[in-house]
Amino acid sequence: MKCYTKTENGLALKAQVLVVGDELCLVVSGGDAPHIGSVSIAVPRPSLSDPAKISATTSTYNFVGHMDDKIGNLFAEKLAAFLNKKIVVTCGIHVNNISEDQMVLVKSLAERLLNDIIADL
Repeated sequence: MKCYTKTENGLALKAQVLVVGDELCLVVSGGDAPHIGSVSIAVPRPSLSDPAKISATTSTYNFVGHMDDKIGNLFAEKLAAFLNKKIVVTCGIHVNNISEDQMVLVKSLAERLLNDIIADL
């Protein structure tokens, strides 16, 4: 299992990547109370706009009251299309009394974390 971390302004996100056969399972967590808030499953397929390109279809289970699917789906869809492999992502990021600026920071950290993972694959 490989671990990746991004930290800024006291906020840390972590991604653990587990290779399962030819596919990937990721745990993306962070903030004040890491947890499992959503599960995203992406399956690669030919793009609807250009069948020569790979895209992904994603199914998501979001636990009640959570919005972790936004980050989980981002990881699942991008990795499935990039690698042309099935991807499963559990995501749980909780920041107490999160502000709008912190929400933007979470998305930015997640995108940078995802880019590090892709660069390493």
